[in-house]
Amino acid sequence: AHLAMFFAECYKFRHNHRALFRCFPRSLEGIAAQWYREHINPVELKNFDMLINLFIERFIQNVETAPTITTLCYLKQRPGEKVRDFIQRWRSSCNKMRDPISQSHALGLIVNNLTQPLRSLISNAPIKSFIDLTERAECIEAGIENGAFDAVIPVKVREDTKKNSRSQNAPANIVANAAAFKKEKSEYPKNKGVMDRASGSSSGTKNKHPGWGYDRKFTPLQQSYEEVMHMLIERGTLFLPKVSNPPPMMGKNKEQFCKFHRAPGHDTEDCLVLKNIVQDAVDKEIIKEV
Repeated sequence: AHLAMFFAECYKFRHNHRALFRCFPRSLEGIAAQWYREHINPVELKNFDMLINLFIERFIQNVETAPTITTLCYLKQRPGEKVRDFIQRWRSSCNKMRDPISQSHALGLIVNNLTQPLRSLISNAPIKSFIDLTERAECIEAGIENGAFDAVIPVKVREDTKKNSRSQNAPANIVANAAAFKKEKSEYPKNKGVMDRASGSSSGTKNKHPGWGYDRKFTPLQQSYEEVMHMLIERGTLFLPKVSNPPPMMGKNKEQFCKFHRAPGHDTEDCLVLKNIVQDAVDKEIIKEV
């Protein structure tokens, strides 16, 4: 940046090396000026380009590197930071990238980097532009501050969103936490280590959701589980679980995709976690006509 400004100001005599040698030290200050006084002897330099190369070699570490996609993935909203300020800060960094990304990709990254519970509340909203995202996010942010979402936000999350903690026995209308099935990976849902078919309890661990199991009787539905899932999301009574990037295989069938877990391996209609969540909602009369 300093060199660009210097050459812009000295454009008229850019080919006059003697003039450039005279002007350059006058443009320096602080550490740069001290470096010039202590280490540079213009008489020993054949041309001005040698001085510029020495300057770059000495101060190259001060050059701000352009952000990468990895940088943006880790650029998250700070605790207490207003969502508008975060979006502006994120976009400012994004604009410095050498290889720009699409708007849809950028919107997805921003939403994923919001703090809870804002991220869960906005993750399923149809966001089409940065203006749309900012307006919706600010509206939800105001609702969180005013207590409008207290009925669907776990108490621990309201008290400390930084920890993103969940109540151990959170009902289905509050949160869908896939951590209850941490072991359901490559052999979902056949892995007996996930949940003992007979007892309905996790092997070696305490079951966080009593009653959940393979042998549970599920109420027949008039709609598909995917339709019920979207209905609960629209009502604000269901949050999708956190998904890693890239998402893990949650079953053996690579051709199938679960829209609840947002991961390949099994079909949405066969998702045991989603079926148990919906059944909990039916049992608690959170939903009545499905």
